Amino acid sequence: MEKIVANPFQAGGRLRHLKHFVGRESELRQILSRVANMDSVSVVGPRRIGKSSLLQCIVSTGQQRLNQSYQFHYIDLQPLDSAEEFYNLACEVGAGARGQSYDDLKAAIEGKKIVLCIDEFEKCVDADFGAEFFDEMRSLAQTGALALVTATKAPLNQIYLRYQGLTSGFPNIFTKVELGELTEADARSLVARADYFNPQETDFILRLAGKHPYWISFASALLYDAKQEARGGAVDFDRIRRLFEDERDGAAANVVATADQPRRNAPPERRAAGGSSGAVITSLLLLLAGVFFGKLSINSADPTAGLLMSGGLILIGLWLFLARGVNWRIGGTR
Repeated sequence: MEKIVANPFQAGGRLRHLKHFVGRESELRQILSRVANMDSVSVVGPRRIGKSSLLQCIVSTGQQRLNQSYQFHYIDLQPLDSAEEFYNLACEVGAGARGQSYDDLKAAIEGKKIVLCIDEFEKCVDADFGAEFFDEMRSLAQTGALALVTATKAPLNQIYLRYQGLTSGFPNIFTKVELGELTEADARSLVARADYFNPQETDFILRLAGKHPYWISFASALLYDAKQEARGGAVDFDRIRRLFEDERDGAAANVVATADQPRRNAPPERRAAGGSSGAVITSLLLLLAGVFFGKLSINSADPTAGLLMSGGLILIGLWLFLARGVNWRIGGTR
């Protein structure tokens, strides 16, 4: 029976082992120099750029890079559905205590230096943690006992504005660190980490993937598997290219398809508050057209048909405005 060797390239999900992490020294210095003062940092970057892995690296190496007085913890908001669940988990990881409120977490972190690395921070808006949640987190982050390192795809001020159009000082406590592609040197280091590819194969991978860490790992994994299967024979590079392009094109289509997912997953009352600017514009145009036709019809020899058309346009415009523009719902609720 042939022994199976693990593919050394992990493509997808947060890196589970620090040995797979390459580069990002500049970003780590920026983040930890702020955290050293118990200031909060917002890590912003597109999907699969390595935000979750960066947070995991901070949690794993934070004490070594600073000192033992700091306690680093990772929290993924994705499975959480309320502020109470967040407070319970934060109290548990931060102090081994139970709690479900602002006061509980405040008591749990008192006298400590807790750094919470919070992944998928958009979830607190999508799941409607409540406007007061942001004010409470802002207050806790200014005590000197708690620093936040959040990971999001969009800047925090944009995310918070999605929350019923509210504005707050919450995003202002953060220093933004944008996470982009790797440097050329780090990209090559990621490919070379397994010490398995020759220079021509390395160039092939980087031509396919550029300097994007996920796509480098994915292309490297494909080539690694192909070489394993070839057992020293010729590798079908065209097949690898097709597999890579199919995956990349599928990922791009998925991004487009899920672009409006936060709004679709939002609670009904918040979706209703958002309205539809396109519907508002269309309804106003219909109302104006109805008024225009009405004025023309009054001066015509037979105004009946024109007035019917005018009334119809006005009614459609009113219905569209009420039903879509402000998301009016039958039953007297709004």
